[in-house]
Amino acid sequence: MASKTEIEALFAMAMDAYPMQANETAESLKRLSLIWEDILRNVPVDVLRATMRQYLASEREFRPTCGAIYQAAMDLTAPKRLTEGEAWGMVLRAMDGHGPAEAPPFDDPLVGEIVRSMGWYRLCNTENVAADRAKFCADYRARVEREEADRRMLPEVRAMITSRRRGLELKHEAALSQRGEGPR
Repeated sequence: MASKTEIEALFAMAMDAYPMQANETAESLKRLSLIWEDILRNVPVDVLRATMRQYLASEREFRPTCGAIYQAAMDLTAPKRLTEGEAWGMVLRAMDGHGPAEAPPFDDPLVGEIVRSMGWYRLCNTENVAADRAKFCADYRARVEREEADRRMLPEVRAMITSRRRGLELKHEAALSQRGEGPR
């Protein structure tokens, strides 16, 4: 993770590469530097350096915001995902080479999860491949987008949301228990 000094150096690089804006003061730049430190502290310094260099090498007219650098760093380190078509192609190849009794393992765990949720046997015996393909692709897209949103989230925000969700789940379970229904 990047240290305060390393983030300050990257901030200075951004300030040096673009002219000062008319309303900036030494005090406003200091506050801005503190925001950069807060937002970027959980990103590995080598990723931040590469991201900053890539940003400065682009034809951008304005100085980057810490949010732009954070999101670009998340993009730089994003795992390579299959396209929807590639993922569906993986399913079709598995259908050709595997019987309908039990779903085969998939190299992409997300493909396997969606296949299990749709039902391997049903997929293998479908009469409406186009509809199944559309449903699979929509599910795959939604799951990739959800994973991407989660990956881009600041770690402390993700932890807060996870904690709140867990608190809501516990309240729901307690309400069910009071009514004598128990968890489902």
